[in-house]
Amino acid sequence: MRFTTLVLALCLAALQLNAQQPSPADQKTVKRPDFSGTWNLDLTPVPGAKGSPGAMLGGGFVAKQDDKTLTLEIEAYGRTIVATYNLDGSASKLMSPTGPGQPDQEIISYATWEGDKLVVKTKTMETVDGKQVEMATRRAMWIDARGVLLLERTGTPASLVQPSTSAYVRAK
Repeated sequence: MRFTTLVLALCLAALQLNAQQPSPADQKTVKRPDFSGTWNLDLTPVPGAKGSPGAMLGGGFVAKQDDKTLTLEIEAYGRTIVATYNLDGSASKLMSPTGPGQPDQEIISYATWEGDKLVVKTKTMETVDGKQVEMATRRAMWIDARGVLLLERTGTPASLVQPSTSAYVRAK
């Protein structure tokens, strides 16, 4: 009798756990944001933000999104930088400015969805005190309940990647 009770309890527990897990079909129904539009930097402190407010995408940017890509047009160093991310998790090759008068650096990023957040992971090699150091960043991008686009950056090493959060409001 005890064995039967134990088996029944384990089956019920397994059924309950399975019922709590979203099915692959349910996961596909997550409403993903459309970042398309013109966005302007908002330096108002964000409750619960990591690090200090920043301007990761400059004072403003234009986003264009379709089912396959997100393209950001960012004004920096007196020119427009265009970054296009593949939304299917495949490699996205970007050319990033390194500074005025310096050559652009090729960067490979991977963008994937984590629920309603777009997460972009990038690894690059940086020179610190004459030595090559791998820098890894994770940028999560989402639109909060107020309609504010938030961009949160974390990464390693901590000496190169300070946690920060940028907030942008849609231009009217």
